[in-house]
Amino acid sequence: MDYDSLTVEAKSVLLTFYKLYCQRIKNGESRLDAREFQDFYLIRQKYFADWTNINDLLDAVNELSRQKWLNNEYSNNVPTIIALNTESIAFMQTRFSRGLKQVIDELSKIKSLIF
Repeated sequence: MDYDSLTVEAKSVLLTFYKLYCQRIKNGESRLDAREFQDFYLIRQKYFADWTNINDLLDAVNELSRQKWLNNEYSNNVPTIIALNTESIAFMQTRFSRGLKQVIDELSKIKSLIF
């Protein structure tokens, strides 16, 4: 897992999932529940509506899976369950040790490069 080798699109997706994970933990969800997300089409609708090209989002999610940032289960080549793995969470906790505001700031910077 090499964060610097990720595309900006994949970093944007990873940061979004990590931000959601942190918010869920803050709201009292268990770590296990907080790191699991619905299938690809639901997460696109709920969290990535600003991505106009669905294939770009799918490519970024697949990139994160190939590089072991996410554990995905697939059906018909589309993720049906997307989950942050614990190594990803540990990395993000270390990299963004100042907390959620630091994650949101980084996400804003990266999104400005995409959209």
